[in-house]
Amino acid sequence: MRRFAYVHLLFLMLLACSDKPLKTETTPWRPTMHELVLQFEQVLALNGKDETFENPEQRQVLLEDTQKLKKTLMAFHEERAQNMADPLFSYNVQAFSADLDLALVTLADHKDYLARPILNQTPNYCISCHSRTANGRTDLHLANPLVTGPLNPAVEVSYLFALRQYDQGVDRARAVIHRSTEEKERFHALVNAANILIRIERDPKEAKRLFQFYLESSRKKTPWTKDVKAWVQSYPLWSSKIYFGENPASMDQIRDLLKASLKHSDLKMAFPELMVASENLHHILAQSQERDESYFQALFYLGVTYNSLNPIYPNHAYEAFYKRCIRDIPNSKVAKSCYTNLASRLKSGSYSTLPEERKKKIDRELQELETLANDQENILLKQMEDSMLDFGDRVRQESH
Repeated sequence: MRRFAYVHLLFLMLLACSDKPLKTETTPWRPTMHELVLQFEQVLALNGKDETFENPEQRQVLLEDTQKLKKTLMAFHEERAQNMADPLFSYNVQAFSADLDLALVTLADHKDYLARPILNQTPNYCISCHSRTANGRTDLHLANPLVTGPLNPAVEVSYLFALRQYDQGVDRARAVIHRSTEEKERFHALVNAANILIRIERDPKEAKRLFQFYLESSRKKTPWTKDVKAWVQSYPLWSSKIYFGENPASMDQIRDLLKASLKHSDLKMAFPELMVASENLHHILAQSQERDESYFQALFYLGVTYNSLNPIYPNHAYEAFYKRCIRDIPNSKVAKSCYTNLASRLKSGSYSTLPEERKKKIDRELQELETLANDQENILLKQMEDSMLDFGDRVRQESH
């Protein structure tokens, strides 16, 4: 019974990645999703047992099941991603697939200390997808008590959020913030819980209380004390832009919120504003019926927003939005700005230390995108404000 409840729960988690409610007659991809969930559960179950890595036959089963999981994942993506306006789903699938590839390599090399954490963190892609907007079910009822096992308390917080146990997850996050002596664990729990409270629960007051609790519980000044204080101080601004009805904030309101984030001396201080903006923008994409001006603006702003969030909420999702923007509206000033921002990020940081083949792949893709982004007038976007592009320029400069 417990296994059935767990599989059913994972099935519901993956359904949350859909932009619109499920309709039986219009979901030919449902059988593939069901197969994907069953395989995912099997891989996680095997990966969680020490015996799997002590028994050569069980290790081979895990390898084969992981290969099947990747194959089914890509089949599901091919069936589901068509005409989906928000590119985050495809980004998550591709990142999930890359992790499975890496897990397969490390498993084959008997590097269990690398393979197991890689597989254990794959549920994070569920969190990324279903926390983009407040759509979907919250605090699902479980038929059996949730067994978290011997998890690190900070990891347990992520696990609970992945299973949509939001109230319990926030409580555990508070416990980590209060008790942990590891500052990175405390801050990671804070950010995870804030993501849920702001974008899913839409509870700005509780988010503010959590920020204050972090500051009060800190035994000494932390690397993030200044940032969290700024989150509390900017509460009147970002809390007023959280929408509670069917319609998100207007594009003008979102633009004003993003402009306000630039007033901080460091973009890390703008975390709540950026999270609120991203939730509104994701909602606009989910509602998009056609590729209109608001759709293009949402893509651009999501690119610069995720770029700005990276120091606090690490991911490379900005790539998905910049690339979709360039491909959907080539030969435009906006596409050119997206290309400039993307190239700047991809060729900074660890680029110089990457293997030559990886660098060549990045260079080839950038060359293709640069051609598409050739700066010419695009009539559809003629009315877009120059300040939109100025914001992207500022983000690019501050990310270095």
